Amino acid sequence: MRELTAGKTAWRDKLQALTSYVQSGIRYVSHRIGIGGFQPHNAADIFRHQYGDCKDKATLLRVMLHETAIESYYALAQVDPRDCDT
Repeated sequence: MRELTAGKTAWRDKLQALTSYVQSGIRYVSHRIGIGGFQPHNAADIFRHQYGDCKDKATLLRVMLHETAIESYYALAQVDPRDCDT
């Protein structure tokens, strides 16, 4: 993870590097069965396996940001289920 932000001093550059990695480097795999539909996996597991769903990607990004001294917070977005793919 440190190599993603190496040489970057501005928080915005670090943020962009980490979000780009999580967006394109971590495969999206939906977890909707059981507790997996509600609780994110451990960030270390997400990073090791290189896949996760939305809440997993948010968890991984939050931990990566924290490790680079950028604080972030979860936010819940209410979505109309009719707008989601099934």
